[in-house]
Amino acid sequence: MRFHRPRHQKAASIRAIRAELRKSVADWFRANLPGLFSGGILAGQFPTCELLTLRDARPFPLASDHEADPGEWLRLFDLRDSIDVWVAGELPGVRFAWPLWRGEETQLHATLAAKEDDFSSGMLNGYGEGRHARFLYTDSHMNTLLSRWALLGVVEGFEHMLTRTRDLAALRSSGSEPLKLLENIEALLSESIDVSAVSIELRAFASRASSFGHEVESFAPANPPVFYGSGVTLSEWLSEQTSHRAQWLENTNRAVRDLLCQHSAVLGTRENVRLQRKIDRMSSILILLAAATVALTAWTLMKPDPQSPPPRDQGDTAALACSTRPSSPQQSVLRIGPCPGGEPVGRMLGTENRADRNTNCSGSTELRACRRRLAGAAKAPAVSRADRHASQEPNPSEDTIRCGHLLR
Repeated sequence: MRFHRPRHQKAASIRAIRAELRKSVADWFRANLPGLFSGGILAGQFPTCELLTLRDARPFPLASDHEADPGEWLRLFDLRDSIDVWVAGELPGVRFAWPLWRGEETQLHATLAAKEDDFSSGMLNGYGEGRHARFLYTDSHMNTLLSRWALLGVVEGFEHMLTRTRDLAALRSSGSEPLKLLENIEALLSESIDVSAVSIELRAFASRASSFGHEVESFAPANPPVFYGSGVTLSEWLSEQTSHRAQWLENTNRAVRDLLCQHSAVLGTRENVRLQRKIDRMSSILILLAAATVALTAWTLMKPDPQSPPPRDQGDTAALACSTRPSSPQQSVLRIGPCPGGEPVGRMLGTENRADRNTNCSGSTELRACRRRLAGAAKAPAVSRADRHASQEPNPSEDTIRCGHLLR
């Protein structure tokens, strides 16, 4: 259980109001000024700096100020401690503090604070009067410094991006879709190219002290022995920090890019092996199907046709010849073959006219009679149609022509 005293509650309320102001400014920038920070490189955060002027006290009081202790109310605004405070050289009353307090949401939030008496009428000549004049004066003299300080926000944004990429759980998940993973890797490699270009340019710019510190207001640390040492200026410290972090960013980006390339190569190899296994299984299935098709075809060809006639048996087959009286000397009748139902049957073969083909021969008695008639017809002399008509020989009997017509 924790008890929040009134002082802590008031400080929390003031920080909440400040956070609301920063959010409104960030929303306006995102809606009207697209850019790197509006695109969300800092997860919705913006480098912000607020200008505070006090009427009755000096912010971040130092022992050299020789002023009376204003009391605890400065702590409510986080304007009491001077550990991370820089003092302007030409304007000793103006002080730059960053970070204002330790917190994730204020890593890129700074404060320019001063006492109103530190802005003399001569300094504000040409800038107007009142609070508006102090704001314009601070903007014209501190704008370059704030732009150099905001470069750390660019570096920090790319650092977060590389850290997220390096620790991305999807790159180590074997259950993700390969195509989606490759698309993510492609997007990350594209971003890596931007990071490499930015880090090289930042490091080159920060290494040129004359360019980096041009028109930057001179600030000295309020407590030199604590963190920064003596003789260093805010411009030099920002240049060193920007160069050092840009170098780290370049090295980390190279390592992350190599990691992505290696991961894509491993992913491609794994998918190729998996595809090869699938191809091998499909090939085995196709071979089995082809073998089954060949076997089925061979079985179909060797299987007897149930609709084809049974093979002839020598005991049930007899050659016989039945002849009727020829209607012309060129016509002869020969009938040979099995009879339907197992009885002998003949075929009527002729050179010209093949009529009355389905005459049936049944029984051994008719078979012998047909043979005798055929033998007698062969011994008899040929008779012309006219002589046969003149003699009015009766037509062949029904028994004679029962041998039938040729089976189709």
